Amino acid sequence: MAVDIGFTVRRLLLECKDAGIEIKVQDNKLAARGSKDRTDLYEKIKKNKKTIIEAMTNIPEAVEVAYLSRLRAGQEYLQECMERLEGGLVDKDKERRYIERVAELLCKWQLLDDEMRRLFPEYRGCPLVKVGGCDFDIIPVKCQECAE
Repeated sequence: MAVDIGFTVRRLLLECKDAGIEIKVQDNKLAARGSKDRTDLYEKIKKNKKTIIEAMTNIPEAVEVAYLSRLRAGQEYLQECMERLEGGLVDKDKERRYIERVAELLCKWQLLDDEMRRLFPEYRGCPLVKVGGCDFDIIPVKCQECAE
């Protein structure tokens, strides 16, 4: 069951990320590490601890429906495109346009991952974990989680 964490806590999670404070939930306990300069953020984390834990362990269904499923489908399609290019299955006269289209799709994939994490900062993890995670050997793009 997803929790509506509201604008305030989502904004807090984004502020923490921008300040270099990493927040994780492990064994139903919250851990915050990073810049000690922002004591104001640590106080807010402490105040909203229960809501943050609940939100990070119960990701909204919208994340799966609108983002994760699309990112997985995009990864599959990009993988097929790369295999076609590497296997010489693209007509030579259309190869340049095909490469440009693949590059455009790679950018869109990355933008979708960025958007998801901006709108749902409580989501942590790899959108491709169900298919073995981001594999840079297959497609030249990685989610934010795997890139870190």
